Amino acid sequence: MGQNQSQPPRRPQFQAGAVGGQALRVLDQLGIETGLGLKVLIIAVVSGIIAAIIDIVLELPTETLWFAFGAGLIAALNGPTYLFAKGKESIAATIMSAVTGFVALLAWWIVTKIAGERDFGYNPADMLNLLEVLVCGVVVGLLSYGWFVLLRRLPAKIGR
Repeated sequence: MGQNQSQPPRRPQFQAGAVGGQALRVLDQLGIETGLGLKVLIIAVVSGIIAAIIDIVLELPTETLWFAFGAGLIAALNGPTYLFAKGKESIAATIMSAVTGFVALLAWWIVTKIAGERDFGYNPADMLNLLEVLVCGVVVGLLSYGWFVLLRRLPAKIGR
């Protein structure tokens, strides 16, 4: 006689390669070259760290003199990096401008937080929390990208 053997429902198994493969497919769909994207992210991290070190070494009293590389400047400098490397505007360059702006500002913020307070009792990283670093990095990265796209198109629009 046949026994009714019901099998327990199968659970999806985690496959490490599947996650990486899916991430690569998303990057391909967006048009982001993985090698170039990785290089641009490395530049963003290194420049964020260098900007924090410069801010720490200079020890400018940013409460009085509003100049610090990390207070948006490093995100603005990194925003159009993918655009310059690729040579043309695209959705991929727009997305990478937001990502590189955030990553550069995040690297600056982390190093500045680790360095602690300055001699005058103020840490510039205290003016931002993690959510503000995310939002400011993305917005400033996109604004700088937009500025350079505008600068590329503006001379053709303006007649002499």
